[in-house]
Amino acid sequence: MNFLGGIECLDNIEISINEDYVFLKLILVTLNHPNLNEAIFSKEEVIKAKETIIDAPLIIIPDLLDAPTEHSKSFPKLDKEALIVGHHIASRIIQKDGKDHLEVTAKLYKSRYPELVASLYQLHLSGQLFCSMECSYDSEEQTTNGRILKGIKFIGNALVSNPAGQYSTSLSWEAAKKETKKLDWLQVASIEETNWLEGIENLN
Repeated sequence: MNFLGGIECLDNIEISINEDYVFLKLILVTLNHPNLNEAIFSKEEVIKAKETIIDAPLIIIPDLLDAPTEHSKSFPKLDKEALIVGHHIASRIIQKDGKDHLEVTAKLYKSRYPELVASLYQLHLSGQLFCSMECSYDSEEQTTNGRILKGIKFIGNALVSNPAGQYSTSLSWEAAKKETKKLDWLQVASIEETNWLEGIENLN
């Protein structure tokens, strides 16, 4: 067993290497546009709710080829097959194709699921990486076009094969750069004039 796995040695100083991530941008929901279950997310409600996706999980129930399947049926509780492959770190409203959308950025755990993330990358490149959000809400208003949800709270997002939102697809994929930190002992020792030899007797 290699007890130094994940440890890089620089000038005889051992430091850990940051975990490898991918930053994935997705359209979480399209504003004022009914999805397949006729739910409508108004701009007013989404503006109030858009920060609730921060830190919420990104999940997937993969098939045998690591492709997305569907939601966890008991969401926000997770089925045994469900994996939390990331979490959301940012959200903003954008315009694309003449419509307003809520764009989210998710941090994918590449180091934990390298093969799965590689499969998701291929789906992204082919324009076939879709998502479907989960939310709670306080009430709904019936209209001729669908149900306007009120008091929305986004509680998660799933990578799926058949999204409820027509435009809920991936937008960009950016690999996070690994960072290493090399310690400068001369600089460290100069802080507050610390005496690193205090309590040590010099026998020479």
